[in-house]
Amino acid sequence: MKKQILLLGVLLLWLSACTINESTESASVQHRVAARDWVQNTDGDGLNLFFSCTMPVPELSNYVFQHGLVQVYIVLNGAQQVLPYSRHYEDLDGNYWTQTIDYEFSQGSITYFVTHSDFFYTTADISTMDFRVQLWW
Repeated sequence: MKKQILLLGVLLLWLSACTINESTESASVQHRVAARDWVQNTDGDGLNLFFSCTMPVPELSNYVFQHGLVQVYIVLNGAQQVLPYSRHYEDLDGNYWTQTIDYEFSQGSITYFVTHSDFFYTTADISTMDFRVQLWW
């Protein structure tokens, strides 16, 4: 019993000596990518069609890029879904495809991507999309 009380005392003394002086800061950035802002891209062979849009994020400093955390959400019908976002579709002709929305970031900016698994698009397939970028450092 004496050993347990001594161990508990040492543990409490050790825990009370620990201090954490780190503070976390955060920022939230909203982006609306209009249908006209999406840029059509392909690979070097002219294949693998996808769309992209680069948006500024001045809050994404070198410090945040090197030491922080970036999480991006797509906002759909009042709900948020973390990226990457993939959904499977079928049209009335029985054609199947998957739409994937993802991103990459660098200091000061973020690029959003939209890709369909069948690489077939019409202008109506790319619409205005809302995103929320959450930064922590």
